[in-house]
Amino acid sequence: ASLVVERTAASLAAEIYAFFTLETDSLKAFYEIHYQVRDARTREVVFSLPEGTPKEVTITGIDATVVKETTMTTEGGRNRWVVQLAERQRGDVRLAVQFTKAYDKPEPKGLSLPLLRAEGVEHQSVLVGVEGSPELDIQVTAHPRDVDVGELYGASQYIPSPRIVGAYGYVGGKEEVSN
Repeated sequence: ASLVVERTAASLAAEIYAFFTLETDSLKAFYEIHYQVRDARTREVVFSLPEGTPKEVTITGIDATVVKETTMTTEGGRNRWVVQLAERQRGDVRLAVQFTKAYDKPEPKGLSLPLLRAEGVEHQSVLVGVEGSPELDIQVTAHPRDVDVGELYGASQYIPSPRIVGAYGYVGGKEEVSN
């Protein structure tokens, strides 16, 4: 007779809040990722952004989440960040990610917004808020389903501005939002 022991793998789900502010010369992006870690504890979480986003982003832990270290690689047209946590966690793991990117040309048309994707999760839901600058007339031309702006207030570290152009939501990782 033999006895085999295996470590239970963590099961992850993610709720993502993405806020984009379109300024006259740059795009400001703020994401809040709420991971739910079940079945076992984890020491790392992984997310990705499209390859055109800056390689330098600010990643911070929210509430009890402490970020120990981050590493970034590029694969499959996406910048992939592995976030090492200071200690193994179960339950809620919350991260804030932000960056500012200057436009390649003045007042770009057809700008595709860089949507964050949680990697290695069984389920993810995404809420997106698009905010404009008073100097710009912004129209969102391609987007997933409309949601009530009030749903964006589930993010704890970001307060949407009165210049919200639209609020959108989707489940999964293959949507597009562009102006």
